[in-house]
Amino acid sequence: ASKGEAEFQYVEGTIPLLISAPHGAKHWRKSLDDYKQEDEYTGGLAQLLGEQTGAHVIYVRRKIDYDPNEDKEIPYKDKVKEICDNNEIKLILDLHGAGIKNEFGVELGTMKGESCEKYLPKIKEIFNKYDFTEKNEPNITRLWIDKKFTGSGSNDKQRIIGFVWEELNIPAIQIEINGHLRIVDRKEDAHIKEKFSGNPALI
Repeated sequence: ASKGEAEFQYVEGTIPLLISAPHGAKHWRKSLDDYKQEDEYTGGLAQLLGEQTGAHVIYVRRKIDYDPNEDKEIPYKDKVKEICDNNEIKLILDLHGAGIKNEFGVELGTMKGESCEKYLPKIKEIFNKYDFTEKNEPNITRLWIDKKFTGSGSNDKQRIIGFVWEELNIPAIQIEINGHLRIVDRKEDAHIKEKFSGNPALI
């Protein structure tokens, strides 16, 4: 999307699940005092999952002057609250992109078990069914839970899952996805100039 168009897009669903992709485009990161690049393909993945499941979807679609995941009192989180209030959302999946050098394929962040105790066993069971386990080698199919990206914030930060759990009392899970599992084909205008394509079967 171009400057002047909506920063983020909401697609209405039919089931009480919300999929969020807050880093689908470049965003301002206060700690860097600069823009942080997008988590490649998370916006597209959110849209695809919404189409396949009937979930509600919200994703950032163009460069944005705040961090939708970390900053407090922002339009993105206002819209998340509105979606939850109007649709009796029962669970939020917040999609993020992890670098290809991480030692996991997928990490589930639940604020050390706090934000998604009810659904975590079932979600873990489904990942295990498709051969993503905590003991797997090589690391591309390894499943981590609350090791590196727990979804927890700090005094000046409140990540999406913390916001919906602490303020809306809705279970939420942050899903970090290794680039091998989400980057279909790196675009020419991507921030990383090295060509890269993920694993088609695992995607």
